[in-house]
Amino acid sequence: MVQVQSSLGTDWRELNKGLDHYSKDGIKHAWVDGIPEIKKYLNMEKPVIIMLDAGTLPQFNFKWWAGHWVTAFAYDSKYIYVSNFPIILLIQ
Repeated sequence: MVQVQSSLGTDWRELNKGLDHYSKDGIKHAWVDGIPEIKKYLNMEKPVIIMLDAGTLPQFNFKWWAGHWVTAFAYDSKYIYVSNFPIILLIQ
């Protein structure tokens, strides 16, 4: 792994900065909390970026908390469906 900006990935501040870049184009974002809020935005046909808690990892001697970003795109009565692959959606 290559260390980038004193971390091993993208933290929430970097995500905010990236999303803020598109505000001039009318792209809006908000932080939400919980499954009902995720479903609310999915019902509005808006993708939801989710940070998954990966706990601490053995390859880092269990020293650092780790997470992983995914994009939720749908749900049903049992699951919220996420993608780990690039999805490009422009929502205005």
